[in-house]
Amino acid sequence: MTIMFMRHLTAVLLLVMANSAYTVGGGGGGGISAPSPTTQPKTPEQISAGHYRAGVRHKERALREEKRAAESDRARTRERSLAKAQREYGKAIDRLGKAIQAQANNYEAANELGFVLRKTGDFNNALAAYDRALTIKADYYPAVEYRGEALLHLGRYSEAKVAYMILFNNDAELANVLMAAMNRWAEDNADAELSDDAQAFRDWVIKRRTLAQLTQAFTADAERTW
Repeated sequence: MTIMFMRHLTAVLLLVMANSAYTVGGGGGGGISAPSPTTQPKTPEQISAGHYRAGVRHKERALREEKRAAESDRARTRERSLAKAQREYGKAIDRLGKAIQAQANNYEAANELGFVLRKTGDFNNALAAYDRALTIKADYYPAVEYRGEALLHLGRYSEAKVAYMILFNNDAELANVLMAAMNRWAEDNADAELSDDAQAFRDWVIKRRTLAQLTQAFTADAERTW
């Protein structure tokens, strides 16, 4: 009796397993497939975030290639790395543009788009991207700093000064970044024949640099006193 029961149980289990396999498509063409789990469509914010992250990765790769070019003493290596950097910037522009298309108020994507456009030499469109970011979030100071560097390159010195003063009053670290770019410009143009506006701006940069050095020295003395 026990042996017969075990044989019957085994036969039933085999039949159930066979039916299960048939149900999920294991047998023939007439089975009913098991329902696949449903996936929720991505939100515009999620789509935008994905493109944004990809764009930033391309930007970082481009910066690494530029660094490699700067550190190499071989002309061919420099040319190859700079060409790779420009390709990566192009990919970044594409992905960051898609991030903005998916979510129009993605101010971080607009800011990064401005950066990569500036790195490709497209300063006017870079400014438009920074302006878009600041229209969405007026106190997004990374865009103020990037915009200041673009204005400096375009010779819009009075506007670059305004950008610096905004940072000086709100974000000291980014103010130092922009001032470093201004100092490089002043040093590069030390012996150049400048327009009146450019010369006045260079004099202003030197004064701001001197003031910053005096402030740092005063702060250091005060800390030693305490």
